[in-house]
Amino acid sequence: MRGDAGEIIRGFEYNLEQKRYRDAEAERYGYAVALLRDRRIDAGRAETDRLAARHPAEKTYRILQAEIAMAAQRYPQALRIYEATYARYPDNLPLMRYYAAALLKTERAETAKGLIKAALRRQPDD
Repeated sequence: MRGDAGEIIRGFEYNLEQKRYRDAEAERYGYAVALLRDRRIDAGRAETDRLAARHPAEKTYRILQAEIAMAAQRYPQALRIYEATYARYPDNLPLMRYYAAALLKTERAETAKGLIKAALRRQPDD
Protein backbone atom coordinates (compact mmCIF):
# COMPACT_ATOMS: atom_id res chain seq x y z
CA MET A 1 0.00 0.00 0.00
CA ARG A 2 1.09 3.50 -0.79
CA GLY A 3 -0.02 6.84 0.56
CA ASP A 4 0.09 8.76 3.77
CA ALA A 5 -0.43 6.94 7.04
CA GLY A 6 -4.07 7.94 7.36
CA GLU A 7 -4.83 6.72 3.86
CA ILE A 8 -3.09 3.41 4.49
CA ILE A 9 -4.98 2.93 7.75
CA ARG A 10 -8.29 3.72 6.04
CA GLY A 11 -7.42 1.14 3.39
CA PHE A 12 -6.85 -1.53 6.03
CA GLU A 13 -10.05 -0.55 7.83
CA TYR A 14 -12.02 -0.76 4.60
CA ASN A 15 -10.53 -4.15 3.72
CA LEU A 16 -11.30 -5.51 7.18
CA GLU A 17 -14.83 -4.12 7.19
CA GLN A 18 -15.59 -5.45 3.71
CA LYS A 19 -13.67 -8.70 4.30
CA ARG A 20 -11.46 -7.96 1.29
CA TYR A 21 -8.37 -9.98 2.11
CA ARG A 22 -6.85 -13.40 1.63
CA ASP A 23 -5.81 -13.77 5.24
CA ALA A 24 -7.64 -11.85 7.97
CA GLU A 25 -4.79 -12.14 10.45
CA ALA A 26 -2.23 -10.87 7.96
CA GLU A 27 -4.52 -7.92 7.21
CA ARG A 28 -4.95 -7.22 10.92
CA TYR A 29 -1.20 -7.44 11.44
CA GLY A 30 -0.62 -4.91 8.64
CA TYR A 31 -3.27 -2.69 10.17
CA ALA A 32 -1.57 -2.84 13.57
CA VAL A 33 1.81 -1.97 12.01
CA ALA A 34 0.22 0.97 10.19
CA LEU A 35 -1.34 2.18 13.43
CA LEU A 36 2.03 1.99 15.16
CA ARG A 37 3.72 3.90 12.34
CA ASP A 38 1.07 6.61 12.70
CA ARG A 39 1.72 6.69 16.46
CA ARG A 40 -1.79 5.45 17.27
CA ILE A 41 -0.31 3.42 20.07
CA ASP A 42 -3.48 2.42 21.93
CA ALA A 43 -5.29 1.28 18.78
CA GLY A 44 -2.20 -0.61 17.58
CA ARG A 45 -1.83 -2.26 20.98
CA ALA A 46 -5.47 -3.34 21.03
CA GLU A 47 -5.25 -4.86 17.55
CA THR A 48 -1.97 -6.63 18.30
CA ASP A 49 -3.21 -7.92 21.64
CA ARG A 50 -6.19 -9.52 19.89
CA LEU A 51 -3.85 -11.26 17.45
CA ALA A 52 -1.52 -12.41 20.23
CA ALA A 53 -4.45 -13.69 22.30
CA ARG A 54 -5.36 -16.05 19.47
CA HIS A 55 -1.74 -17.09 18.87
CA PRO A 56 0.27 -16.42 22.03
CA ALA A 57 3.38 -18.24 20.77
CA GLU A 58 3.55 -16.34 17.47
CA LYS A 59 6.84 -14.47 17.67
CA THR A 60 5.84 -11.92 15.01
CA TYR A 61 2.95 -10.76 17.17
CA ARG A 62 5.12 -10.73 20.27
CA ILE A 63 7.73 -8.58 18.51
CA LEU A 64 5.02 -6.13 17.49
CA GLN A 65 3.69 -6.04 21.06
CA ALA A 66 7.19 -5.23 22.28
CA GLU A 67 7.71 -2.57 19.61
CA ILE A 68 4.43 -0.94 20.59
CA ALA A 69 5.52 -0.98 24.23
CA MET A 70 8.83 0.61 23.19
CA ALA A 71 6.98 3.31 21.23
CA ALA A 72 4.85 4.00 24.32
CA GLN A 73 8.04 4.20 26.41
CA ARG A 74 6.95 1.21 28.45
CA TYR A 75 10.45 -0.16 28.40
CA PRO A 76 10.20 -2.72 31.22
CA GLN A 77 7.13 -4.25 29.57
CA ALA A 78 8.85 -4.37 26.18
CA LEU A 79 11.96 -5.98 27.64
CA ARG A 80 9.86 -8.60 29.46
CA ILE A 81 8.13 -9.50 26.19
CA TYR A 82 11.43 -9.71 24.34
CA GLU A 83 13.08 -11.74 27.09
CA ALA A 84 10.26 -14.29 27.24
CA THR A 85 10.00 -14.57 23.47
CA TYR A 86 13.76 -14.83 23.01
CA ALA A 87 13.94 -17.56 25.67
CA ARG A 88 11.50 -19.54 23.54
CA TYR A 89 13.16 -18.75 20.18
CA PRO A 90 16.88 -18.18 20.89
CA ASP A 91 17.91 -18.99 17.32
CA ASN A 92 15.66 -16.40 15.72
CA LEU A 93 17.99 -13.67 14.49
CA PRO A 94 15.39 -11.03 13.63
CA LEU A 95 13.99 -11.39 17.15
CA MET A 96 17.50 -11.13 18.62
CA ARG A 97 18.13 -7.94 16.62
CA TYR A 98 14.94 -6.30 17.87
CA TYR A 99 15.72 -7.39 21.43
CA ALA A 100 19.31 -6.12 21.21
CA ALA A 101 18.11 -2.79 19.80
CA ALA A 102 15.65 -2.44 22.69
CA LEU A 103 18.41 -3.24 25.17
CA LEU A 104 20.64 -0.59 23.61
CA LYS A 105 17.86 1.98 23.63
CA THR A 106 17.33 1.34 27.33
CA GLU A 107 21.05 1.67 28.07
CA ARG A 108 21.69 -2.01 28.66
CA ALA A 109 24.65 -2.28 26.30
CA GLU A 110 26.40 -5.06 28.21
CA THR A 111 23.31 -7.25 28.11
CA ALA A 112 22.91 -6.53 24.39
CA LYS A 113 26.57 -7.39 23.83
CA GLY A 114 26.12 -10.74 25.60
CA LEU A 115 23.02 -11.47 23.57
CA ILE A 116 24.80 -10.77 20.30
CA LYS A 117 27.88 -12.78 21.29
CA ALA A 118 25.72 -15.77 22.21
CA ALA A 119 23.90 -15.52 18.88
CA LEU A 120 27.21 -15.41 17.01
CA ARG A 121 28.41 -18.51 18.85
CA ARG A 122 25.24 -20.37 17.85
CA GLN A 123 25.30 -19.11 14.25
CA PRO A 124 28.86 -18.03 13.42
CA ASP A 125 28.18 -17.50 9.72
CA ASP A 126 25.63 -14.70 10.29
